Amino acid sequence: MGSTAKTLWEDRETRNAASYRPTRLLRRVANSSLDTSALVCSLWRMCEPYGVQGFVALDQHLVRLALESTYLAAWGRPATQAPTAFARRVQQATDRLAPPGPLNQRLQAFLGRASDPTDPLLVVWATRSGRASGAREDLAVISRAALLVRLATGSCQLLLRNAGVTRDDIGLWVDDFGLDHGLWSGSAAPSDLSTLWDDIVGHLEDTEQWLTTSSTNSTASLWTQTNGAVAHLGGLERALFWGLGL
Repeated sequence: MGSTAKTLWEDRETRNAASYRPTRLLRRVANSSLDTSALVCSLWRMCEPYGVQGFVALDQHLVRLALESTYLAAWGRPATQAPTAFARRVQQATDRLAPPGPLNQRLQAFLGRASDPTDPLLVVWATRSGRASGAREDLAVISRAALLVRLATGSCQLLLRNAGVTRDDIGLWVDDFGLDHGLWSGSAAPSDLSTLWDDIVGHLEDTEQWLTTSSTNSTASLWTQTNGAVAHLGGLERALFWGLGL
């Protein structure tokens, strides 16, 4: 994906420059509400839960990028320059994941970019270096941070599963966390935490509609024309449960 230790170091330097350089005045570039809203919508779409499977949409894109990066490292040329050879590698990978049939064929089509060939905006921003992303270094840093959080929640999910820890074992923490962050009312969490998606999808669709119809790049327009949907999309706490498979 292009995210290396050097990139993470540059992210830290960017954050420090923005936070701890009071003796230097930098020219402020107005943030684009369109760019920010588009990334937020992409992030939420990649977090859409599928039962206990977590972030299937995002994980599929990460697997595809991992295969392409591995092929480039191994053979010294991108997959686009050797489509036939790369397709054989993809088939070898999918044969380990699913038996021959419709599912295997869908995986091959996706991983080979025959279907849904465009990377999500979240991944596009994450692959940009701080200097290459220009005025919106913040979006590049946020995107990479989101992918790191995905890896962290996935690791925690495996630890919980391997240790035999169930939702019932940490139910008190789940209940308190949700109440503290306003995810539900009452004394207990919903039995199916993936239904928390229903609370957010309407606001997400309103914002996506604004992106396609807005004639002005204005934060005020975003707030008024989406009935304040941005306030609901500003916190991803509920996605923590989906990432942990709870």
